[in-house]
Amino acid sequence: MIVTDRSDRVIKIATRNSRLATFQATVVKEELESRFPNYKFELNYVRSEVGDLNKDKPLADLGLGVFVRSIEQSLLACESDIAVHSLKDVPTILTDGLEMVAFLEREDARDVHVSRENIGLTELPIGARIGTSSPRRAVQILNMRSDLQIVPIRGNVPTRIAKIETLECDAVVLAAAGLKRLQLDNYISEYLGIDDFVPAPGQGIIGVQIRSDDQELYPIVRSLNNVESEVCSESERRFLELLGSGCQMPVGAHARIIKGELHMISSIGDLNLNKCYVSRVVGQLEKPKNLAEETKYDFESGEAKYLIERYT
Repeated sequence: MIVTDRSDRVIKIATRNSRLATFQATVVKEELESRFPNYKFELNYVRSEVGDLNKDKPLADLGLGVFVRSIEQSLLACESDIAVHSLKDVPTILTDGLEMVAFLEREDARDVHVSRENIGLTELPIGARIGTSSPRRAVQILNMRSDLQIVPIRGNVPTRIAKIETLECDAVVLAAAGLKRLQLDNYISEYLGIDDFVPAPGQGIIGVQIRSDDQELYPIVRSLNNVESEVCSESERRFLELLGSGCQMPVGAHARIIKGELHMISSIGDLNLNKCYVSRVVGQLEKPKNLAEETKYDFESGEAKYLIERYT
């Protein structure tokens, strides 16, 4: 890896001004500073004109990449040099002129259940109100407990937890990674197993993006890459891409490397029937995208064929 030794360039890292986004961007900044001390790195806070200013609308109504677009525009306008994202929020088709060059080591990919009484999902009383902004989580919850009520919620991680304390919800379902990164995992009532609650593609992975023509930054940012995260997310995100769907669709995918093979569990949900369909496939580590295609074929060959046709 060839990296130019220079100290005159200030490299700006674009991020949202939330606790979680700031934490993730700071992780990237500090790692780059330790590896490349001759460069200066600083955070550049970017506001989402759509997501941050339309807090009353459900996220699914705001379209794909609602919190990603403004940060990418900052890159394209050369106002920032690096963008840090929660990979699960990034559309599968990347913006022209930009490239995702590093996938950090994955944090816990599971969803978690946080309840006022600190009890499990199956122990909640009939008709309990569960807060989530995710159609995927909603259908997985109702697939397990059709008596529960789904309450759409918005806000950052602490805000969502606070909705339990203000009695808006009896419980919320969130990503374990966010709570762990913010050291709020003491609130977790239950970790939801991946077999029943398949995570969103890319969940738990931080993605780092640059302009495609920035040859100086490419080897610098690429040095952060975790190969396992890259391979697994490539398969997960390719499956999502094949469906032509995004964060508003009830689709989950989670890949793992086990004894030199790539294993992926995926789910597709029917919000009308509160039913989930699950696929498990195993493929070659060297061909992650093939695993995604095999997953799609597996769904097409079974009971979920009508959902594949609906989404594609």
